[in-house]
Parts: sequence; structure tokens; C-alpha cells
Amino acid sequence: MERQSDRIAPDILVVGGGILGLATSCELLSRGYTVSIAERDASNSATRAAGGMLSPWAEFSAPVPWHTLLVQARNAYPEFVRNAEETSGCRVECRFPGTLLVSPNPEFDLSDLTFTFREQGAHATFLDSEDLTRVEPGLAVDSAILLEDEGYVDPRGLHSALRASFEELGGHWIRDEVYAVREVEGRVVGVQTSSGDLSAGVVLNTAGAQADRFLLPEDRARLEPRPVRGELIRLRPPHRGERIRHVIQSPGFAYLIPQDDGTVIVGATSYEGDGTRRLTARGIAELLENSSRLLPDVSDWEWVEAWSGVRPLVGSGEPTVLTDTRLGLFHGLGLYRNGILLAPVIGAQLSRLAAEYIGLPGSPRRPTPGTRAPGRDGPDGTVSSSRTRERT
Repeated sequence: MERQSDRIAPDILVVGGGILGLATSCELLSRGYTVSIAERDASNSATRAAGGMLSPWAEFSAPVPWHTLLVQARNAYPEFVRNAEETSGCRVECRFPGTLLVSPNPEFDLSDLTFTFREQGAHATFLDSEDLTRVEPGLAVDSAILLEDEGYVDPRGLHSALRASFEELGGHWIRDEVYAVREVEGRVVGVQTSSGDLSAGVVLNTAGAQADRFLLPEDRARLEPRPVRGELIRLRPPHRGERIRHVIQSPGFAYLIPQDDGTVIVGATSYEGDGTRRLTARGIAELLENSSRLLPDVSDWEWVEAWSGVRPLVGSGEPTVLTDTRLGLFHGLGLYRNGILLAPVIGAQLSRLAAEYIGLPGSPRRPTPGTRAPGRDGPDGTVSSSRTRERT
């Protein structure tokens, strides 16, 4: 269903139809809530432009405060994908062949880093040149770290399966652009869209690189949300024997992700502050040059396609769940390079916040501002406006 009647207000309105919005919506629908997603064109979502790495360790050579969350998300992924497949009837490509962490700098010693990863709970193995000849013979590096529990998912397939799951579970898709949230006496009661006002018991902001539009000025100044444009390409080795067996990653330089159809995704450039979806000759040349330094055979692979997307970044890169001071509004912000990986756990956090605010499915809604509802929230029916903030 593409258009919901304005007279039928859902329990929860989700702004943004990317992987986070869909994961959150499906979780809430499975709990019995009525949910609508407002998104004019989900094909522009960063989800469908992502590489799809499930990489809680290789991305970060030094521990980050949210590392536990990354590992939790990795462990949740098989069930997350299985639920999407069972509900939608769609197959989702998701594999864990392991990541080979490499460096283009032969002077960089990876052996010490292996022990760091092990201390973080990773199944990490140091590979010398002889090991690499056996494991991934095309690589032009002297050593690597094999992170056995990492892998990838096909973001486009997962997005399609979650979209089908959302519809199967009874969700409503509203193909409107959302301009602003509607607020009455300090409480958000819906949104303003290109087709008029929509009401809801709770509004969840999962709008990715557009999410800053719904933040208060003081939150925008503090969190510094900004877009980051990234370009990716898809190549096809001409011979089966040239296919890579693992995800290959050199953070900040290049990554290569093998696909079941024999192609390889190569990524990704990074242009902070650029919210366009441009493809540039410089970016494509950089991807080809860097990947060829790691794997010389890339130069002879067949060109398939190129695309770009815009990733949401806040602060120094930390994913953030924010409870707004305007009651009934919650934000999922700054998933950046880990948006695909973190979607199940951030979606679960947003679902919990929405459920705690609105109450059990089918229970009476919170009173309209200015009316009295004895026995709810406070002695006079008011709701506390104190700020709480969760930073993952």
C-alpha cells in the first residue's frame, strides 16, 4: 500500500526507508504495533549503494568505544537475515568467508596487530607470504591477518527482502517527502509532508544523511552531522580461477568483496561534506589503482558498473541513538561506514525506545497536549521533558 489515509494514524511513523528504518519497522510490526514508513524514493538510500561488509574488527585497528556493539551486531546477523528471508520468501546473499586484512606498505608489521585482535575476541590468524600463496594466491602483499568471523551481505538483496517483509507484516509505505516534524506543546504528534500532515504516536528519524533536518539547532551544532560521498565499482574476473575467496580489506585504501555471481565489489572513496551522488573520473581511477596494487589481476578484469552513495557521519564517527527533548521523537544517527552491520542492533534500540514511550500495542495513546489523563505519566497527565540520551 503506497498511501495511508491521514485519518488512520499509526502507532509509529518511521522517516526513512533504508536498512535501519526497515529493520526497526519490521521489529515493531512483529510486536503488534501499526507502523508506517515515509520515504519518497528508497532507491536513493545509502543501503542500496553500500558494499555490505560485516566487519567489526578489520575496520578498526585500534579499539573504539562502540566496538562491543559492532561485535554484537555481527553475532546477530545470521538470525537477522534468516528472519528477513523467512518472512519475505526472498533469498539474501550473506556469507562469512573471512576478511584478509592487508597493507600496501611492506614496512607495516601486521603481526602485533594479530594479538590486538585476539584480545578483542576475534579469531585472528597471521599469514606470511607462503600462507597467502595458498589462501589467496593473487595478492601482491607479503602478509595478512585472517579474521575468520567476518563476511558480507548483499545490501540490495537485503533491502528488497526487508521491504517485502515490511509489507508482509502489514506495514504501510507513504511515498511522500517529509519536511518537518509536527510539535504540539513540546510533544511530536506527526510530520509535515509533501501531501499534507501525518499523525502518529511516535516518530522515529532514520533518514540517514538527511536526518539532520529533524534535529534541534543545538543538537545539530553539538553532533555536527555531515554527509560523506562514497564511490564503488563492480568488476568481473574473466576466469573462475581468478576469483577471490575472501573479503580483502586495507582500511582507508581499498576493499574487495567477492559475490556469488562471480563479480567483485571494489570500494570505496570518501569525500566528507559532499552530499551529492556524483561519480568522478578521479574517484574511479583511485579505486582501480589502489585495488590493482593489492591484486594486480584487477587491471584485466571486466568492467560491470559503478555507483555512489551518501553515508551519514556525526561527531568523530560514533553511531548515536538520541532521545529528543521533544517528546515522542527518537533519532538513529551517524551509522556511517557500519550502517549495514549495525542496523539490527540500532533498530532494536529504537524499537525499545518507541515501545517504552507508547506502551503496549493497542493500549490507549498518550493524551493530546492540554488534556488530562489521570493515572498516566504524572498526577496531572503531563509527561516529563527531561532529556535522556543514548550513545552507543
